[in-house]
Amino acid sequence: MLRPALAPSPPARLFAPSLIVTTLVLALAGCEAAPLRLRFVSSRPAAASWAFAIDDRGQGAELLVDDRPRQVGCWRAGREQRCELRGLFPGGHTVEARVAGAFLKRSAVVGKPWPARPLLVRARTVDEVSAAVTAGADGVVVRARDALAELYDLADAAHRRGARIVIEGAEPEQAIERAGADAVLDAELPPDLARRFPEARALRVDAAASRRLAALADGGPLNGARELPSATALVEAPRGVVAAALALLAPRGAILPEAPAAMLPPRRSHAALRDGAARVTTVENRRLAFTLSTAKDSVLVAVNADAEPWTFAPGVPKPLDLLGSTANGETLVIRPGDAAMIVPMPASDKQRF
Repeated sequence: MLRPALAPSPPARLFAPSLIVTTLVLALAGCEAAPLRLRFVSSRPAAASWAFAIDDRGQGAELLVDDRPRQVGCWRAGREQRCELRGLFPGGHTVEARVAGAFLKRSAVVGKPWPARPLLVRARTVDEVSAAVTAGADGVVVRARDALAELYDLADAAHRRGARIVIEGAEPEQAIERAGADAVLDAELPPDLARRFPEARALRVDAAASRRLAALADGGPLNGARELPSATALVEAPRGVVAAALALLAPRGAILPEAPAAMLPPRRSHAALRDGAARVTTVENRRLAFTLSTAKDSVLVAVNADAEPWTFAPGVPKPLDLLGSTANGETLVIRPGDAAMIVPMPASDKQRF
């Protein structure tokens, strides 16, 4: 049977407009969903070692540790490159992974555990991070308003000086896995992220204790400072030496808006300022004294929020004033709106060679 001839079909368009739009959307979606060529799978810094794993899809990345090629202590497991670097000195260390078309860099702090009561300082730039850490801060807090690369630069500046960085306002995965943060503020760590980065922390601010501290610094009687040792998290301190000194009472640490020049350096040599237990010893309206003590170290902090000088006899033989004020034998004269740290004078060295 003869079939009627089919009518000739119109010439097909090589690129239909709808097809172009659909293809472009799928291509962009595919680019966003594609995994990175290099990424950190895990990171575990310890006392003198750093174990980490890098997902290297191309299986050809070159590793540099502290800016030098590293071969010992690394091996491949599938497409992952795993390393366990041993014998590292305490402080900051960096790892770089390089492959054609991709570059990955991360820093970490080795051999320096978190203090029991960390003193953190807010910072916005690399210079502010360097200044706070050089002054003696245990770490810095930065807001996640910057690009990811800028957040990494801030983290690297802190880690190279042996300090931690806490990022506020970022997704935990972005802050810890990609920016190299040590902690996030007021956010929760997903279980998988906590497993892969066990040193990472989720810190929070005790809002009630922070309001109490602000009221004390603003003119309230300092007997209310007795409640600060019951704070359950970090306290946020307002500006001023008085507020910064009172923040030392918080058992979980504090966040300062700036680095007090005279208050941070003693933390390096006095474990009591980093891990000591607090005990209020003297309260006189707007004057307060308290001790921070460990088994082998003790520091006495005196705060004068009054409008008149405070002549204070701490009862410590040969006091050494580490902040402001004037020491005269066993008596201190603390200026209005100032604070002082007092420790016993170091014992004379009687060693003979």
